[in-house]
Amino acid sequence: METLITAAIAVLILMLVFSLITKAIRLAINVAIILVLLVVLVRITGVSLGEAMQPVFAIWDWLRQMFQNAQR
Repeated sequence: METLITAAIAVLILMLVFSLITKAIRLAINVAIILVLLVVLVRITGVSLGEAMQPVFAIWDWLRQMFQNAQR
């Protein structure tokens, strides 16, 4: 009985690891696609990358401040 429980725990851990790996791969693919689309849009519109990233930096700063305030 103890062996069965140990095997079930091992299977659950393996499933969790596999799930995290596949999610990481999907995330990496999505990030790559978004970066390619961003570069294409920047090239087409002629906007500098710095100007295009300003809203992203603003949102990142806001999220960072919210996270820091939540920890206090």
